[in-house]
Amino acid sequence: MNILVVDDNPALAAAVRRYLCRHDFHVATAPSLEAARAHLLAEPVDALSLDIRLGGEADDMSGLQLLREFPTTPAIVLTGVEGREAIIAAYRAGADDVFLKPAHMDRVAAALRLAALRRRDESPVSESAEPLQRILGVSAAIARLRSDLACFARRDAPVLITGAVGVGKDLVAEVVHALSERKGPYVAINVAAMPETLFSTELFGHVRGAFTGATHANDGAFALAKHGTILLDEIGDLAPACQTQLLRVLEARKVRRVGDAREVPLEARVVCATNVNLRERVALGAFRLDLFSRLDVMRLQVPSLDSRREDIPLLASHFARLHGMPVAEDALAALCAR
Repeated sequence: MNILVVDDNPALAAAVRRYLCRHDFHVATAPSLEAARAHLLAEPVDALSLDIRLGGEADDMSGLQLLREFPTTPAIVLTGVEGREAIIAAYRAGADDVFLKPAHMDRVAAALRLAALRRRDESPVSESAEPLQRILGVSAAIARLRSDLACFARRDAPVLITGAVGVGKDLVAEVVHALSERKGPYVAINVAAMPETLFSTELFGHVRGAFTGATHANDGAFALAKHGTILLDEIGDLAPACQTQLLRVLEARKVRRVGDAREVPLEARVVCATNVNLRERVALGAFRLDLFSRLDVMRLQVPSLDSRREDIPLLASHFARLHGMPVAEDALAALCAR
């Protein structure tokens, strides 16, 4: 597999090249946007590893220009630029995955292989476009949501879905899973409705005899969602002790059942939903900042009906058809006037 490593730090580029060469990659390096562009025009590659910042300036994001110029080339971003905005910009520019320096090179290598295989198997007409039609609306707000969904769903990073009660965050989570390439099941858990004492066993599982009453082993929700997607709904109401447990799992990417000495890899994609402002919860000390940072990688804001009133006729017609009822003109006018 031919890889081009684009980084203006020669020592780091050389280190990445050495690692990848030891794992059966054929690797070339480029120190600048111009050099990378020239290489790709002369010799296409199977995948790219590139930094966002190639010009040295603090606000420089010139590396993303390469993603826009070569949108069909699989690309992994390996960067020292921290912050949600930079990560979102990289995904929107077309990155298949994003890693912050210093990164585990075994994960980078695996991501490069996966990205190359994924793009190679894609058909010109996306077979995953249909799930987006479940997000009803003609408003600009819904168009943005569908655009972000199409961009984020096929990545493997965590997704945080925000919005008021009743806007359809669970539907958006289902569409994230449907649009993804994950072959496992979709598992939804309302963590706010779960007693704190049952959090570990319900999510991570337990072995037989782990505690009084544990007459049978339980795999837990994370294991049930293996190779699929797990939705942790109402994550903003998660108890502090449970936040610590979840953070440990997300950081280590490993899950240990209660009473078990063994750890197994976390293979489910984590999607969270909340109707509260997590940043405000962090400021109040009610939610861990490090956990918030882990979850708030790709955010989908589901708009309220107040912000997309032009969608009311379409939604009213849709739900009326579901129940086999007509929509009275005066009722529709009343809905639109509220």
